[in-house]
Amino acid sequence: KLHVQGNMRLTGAYYDRNNSSGSAGQILSSTATGTEWIPAPSGSGSDDDWVDSVSKNIVYNNSDSIGIGTNFPTVKLHLKGDVTNNTGGGNTTTNILINEDFSRFTQLNSSLVEVAITTNSNNTDNLYQTDNHTGTCTDLDHIWHVYISNPNAFLSHWNDGPNNDTVAHIHSWESGCDVNAKLIAGPFSPSGNSIDISFKYTYDDYSSDPNDFLKVVLYDETNSQDISTLLQKNTDQYPYALTISSTEYVNPNITYSIRFQYVGEGNSSGDAFIDDILVTESISGSSSSNGSIFRIEDGTQGVGKVLTSDADGNAYWSSVSGVSNQTLSLSGNDLSISGGNSVTINPGTDSQILSLSGNDLTISGGNTITLPSSSTGSADTDWTEDPNSVYNSTKNIGVGTPTPTVRLHLLDNDTAQTIPSMTVENSVDYKNAEPTIHFKNNYSLNPSNFTLGINNTVANGAFQISKTVGLSTVSPSISIDGTSGYVAIGSAYPTSLLDVYGDGKFRGDLDVWYDLDVDGDGTFWGDLDVWGDFYVYTIMGSTKSFLIDHPSFPKDKLLRHYSIESDEGLLIYRGKVNLDSSGKGEITLPDYFEDLVDQSGTTVNLTPIGKVPFLVSYDFDENNKLMVYGKANSSVSYQVLAERDDPSFQLRRGNVMEEKNDKTIVPKGKYLDPEAYGLPPKKQQVKSKRIEED
Repeated sequence: KLHVQGNMRLTGAYYDRNNSSGSAGQILSSTATGTEWIPAPSGSGSDDDWVDSVSKNIVYNNSDSIGIGTNFPTVKLHLKGDVTNNTGGGNTTTNILINEDFSRFTQLNSSLVEVAITTNSNNTDNLYQTDNHTGTCTDLDHIWHVYISNPNAFLSHWNDGPNNDTVAHIHSWESGCDVNAKLIAGPFSPSGNSIDISFKYTYDDYSSDPNDFLKVVLYDETNSQDISTLLQKNTDQYPYALTISSTEYVNPNITYSIRFQYVGEGNSSGDAFIDDILVTESISGSSSSNGSIFRIEDGTQGVGKVLTSDADGNAYWSSVSGVSNQTLSLSGNDLSISGGNSVTINPGTDSQILSLSGNDLTISGGNTITLPSSSTGSADTDWTEDPNSVYNSTKNIGVGTPTPTVRLHLLDNDTAQTIPSMTVENSVDYKNAEPTIHFKNNYSLNPSNFTLGINNTVANGAFQISKTVGLSTVSPSISIDGTSGYVAIGSAYPTSLLDVYGDGKFRGDLDVWYDLDVDGDGTFWGDLDVWGDFYVYTIMGSTKSFLIDHPSFPKDKLLRHYSIESDEGLLIYRGKVNLDSSGKGEITLPDYFEDLVDQSGTTVNLTPIGKVPFLVSYDFDENNKLMVYGKANSSVSYQVLAERDDPSFQLRRGNVMEEKNDKTIVPKGKYLDPEAYGLPPKKQQVKSKRIEED
C-alpha cells in the first residue's frame, strides 16, 4: 500500500487498520520484506523505547541513551565500529565513483516499456545524455533510453545475468533520422592516481555503414579532452553481452566522466546496449578512508581541522589557530608550550617518563631527542618556516658534514661516479621543464646574471652556460649537445666536436704534441690571433701549399706555392762569395752552425759566375770556416745543405718509413688520403685510436 524509497518522517498519529496484529504499545519495525508491528522492549510501556529488531546494529535505546553499532550504549550517544586500522597502513578500501546498472528505472512507472534518460547535466543522478541528431526523428529513435521490461523479449541473445530486466538502449531504425548521441556517466573526481572501469555492451550495425560506430572514452571534464579510448566498434557484432574492463591512470582531483557515443544513420542501420557501468578506485588505509566511524560534514570541514563550539555549544569544524607558531620554552624543570600548556620535567632516574640532560631530551624506553644549541640562545627561533622554504638566518647549512664552512656546504665521501653529490632535477610531467642554477651579481656598478643548466628546447637537451637570467636558445656562452657531446662556443647548435662562432684568440703558447689532421680546408670566419709560440711537431697531409697575391696582378690573381720536401731535416744556406787576388774566398756561416747540424753529412754546391767556366773547390778550416778556392778576382754562388742534428730534432725525429699498425696515426688497412686512391672520403674511414684517446 505504501512503498517508500529513501527517507520517511511521520508526525502525528499513524494507524494501520488492516493490521490485525497491531496493539497498544507496539512499535513499527523494518524487516527484510517490509515493516511489521512488534512488542515494545520489556520493561517499557512506551513506544519511545525502540530498538532495531532486524540487525540490532543501527539504533538502540536504553534509559535515554542511543547506540549506533552497539546494543549497549553507555553514554547519551555511543558509536561503535570494527576499526582495525584508522591511522593509515597496509589496508585498502574500494571507493565507488560510478555504479549504474539501471535497475532504479524499474521504479518509475511499470507501465512504461522505455524511459528516456535525462538530458540535464546538472542532475544528481551522475547520468545524462547529449542529443545531436539530424533529419526527421520521432519517439525514442535518436536518444538513449532504458528498457524496463525484459529485453529478452526483444533480443533473445542478450544475457546480462541477474540484472537482465534493465539496460540502456539506443537505435537508429527510422529512415531519414541520423543519430549522434552520447550517454555520459559522471562527473566524478578520483582521489588517487588510477581507477578501474568496467561495463557491458553489445553493438549491431545492420547496414554495415562505415560511418556508424559505438565509441566509449574516458573523458577529462576539467580540460575538455579525451583521455583514452575504452572501446571502438565499427563493424557488425551482436553476441551476448560482453564485458570491458581496464585500469586507467588519472590525475587526482581532476573531474572525469565515461562517455558512450553512438552514431548511426537512418534506414535501419543498427543499435547498441550498455549496462553495469562501474568505476572504482582503491584507497590506502588512513583515518579518513579506512575504518573511520565518525563523520560530520557541514561545509566547514577540512584537513587538520578540529571540532569546536561557540559559547552556546553549537559545534563546527575550525582550524587550530597559531599551531605553526607555538613556542616551546624551558624554565627550570617546566617545559612550556605557548597557550598555557606545560609539562614538568623531573630530572631523576630512568623511570621518569621525560628527562633532560644537557641538550638531550630523553623519553623512557630509550628514545632521545637532541635539542640544538643556538648562537642566539634560543634554538626554536634559529629556523624559520614560510610557505615556500625553511631557512636559517645565522647558520651555515651542511649536507654530509656537521661543520659547514660556507653558506651551503656539501661533503661527499662516495667515490662512485654514478652517484652525484648534488642533483638538480626537472619535472617528469612537463618536457620543457629545465633544471637550472642562477648566479646573480648585485654589485651596483656592474650587475650581471649567469645561468647554468639543461636547456630542453635546443640541441637534444643541451647543457648550457648563459649570461642571462634563464637559459638561451640563441647564443649561449657554452652549449654541449645532449646526444653527441659536441661543444659550441657562442651558439646553441654545435655540429662538430668544437664549434667556435666568432674570433678565437690565443694569448699564450699553443702546443700541439700530436698530429694535427685537417680533413679539408682550414677556415677561420674571424681573426685567429696567437700571442705566443705556435708549435706543430707533425703536419699530416698529402701536399703543403699556400697562397700569395700574384706580384704582377695582385688585385686579380693568386699564386699557389708548395713547400720543399725531403726525407731529411734539411737546412739551406746560400749566397755569393768574391774570391781575392789569390783565388780564395771565405763564407761565414751562423755561429751555431756546428751545434745545429751533422757536419759530416753537409754538402756544398759551388757554381762559377761568368762566361768562362773555371774550377772551384771548398773545405772547412781549423776555425770551422767554409773556404772557397778558384779563379783570382772572380765570383762564385754557393748552396750549403745540412741536416739538423740538435737535441730537439733528435728527440722527435722518426723513421722515414713506418709500418701501419693499431698504434699508428692511421691503422693498418686504412688510408691517410683515401680519396687519392679512389676510396670514400677520410671522414668515412675509421679514425686512429691515438686521435680518439687524445
